[in-house]
Amino acid sequence: MFCSLPAPTQHTGRSVEYYRWDCMRYCMSMLGSICTCGFLLLVFRWTPIWALQCTHRPSHRKAASRAVIRSTDGQLTVVHIQKPESTPGGDNVLPRCFYFRNLRYFEREQLGCFAPMGYKAAQPFAALLKSSRQGLSVNC
Repeated sequence: MFCSLPAPTQHTGRSVEYYRWDCMRYCMSMLGSICTCGFLLLVFRWTPIWALQCTHRPSHRKAASRAVIRSTDGQLTVVHIQKPESTPGGDNVLPRCFYFRNLRYFEREQLGCFAPMGYKAAQPFAALLKSSRQGLSVNC
């Protein structure tokens, strides 16, 4: 198997940057939104990258709760990394994952990255093909 993630960013050399929630940054941004009568929340709604950088701090992959993905077309996308899920029988635990362009990326410990393993069940197959044609490469 290989990891199929977008091209690396110019400023860090990586295509995925990981972030974890920071209480102090969150409190400061909420204080700023109170002082601006909610205008800061509106700005965060328009630019989710700024919201992430003001409420989270950079982290390594294992401790991350969110990620910023730079696709090959240069677009930045914030994704939420879901916690491990157990199966109904409780026997198996599914690894952490996130959705990016209708593909579900699972954490692969042996590869040290996230790899695509499937797509959202509610999405038609045509939507999967349309979204996967752009922005994905084979770099891990």
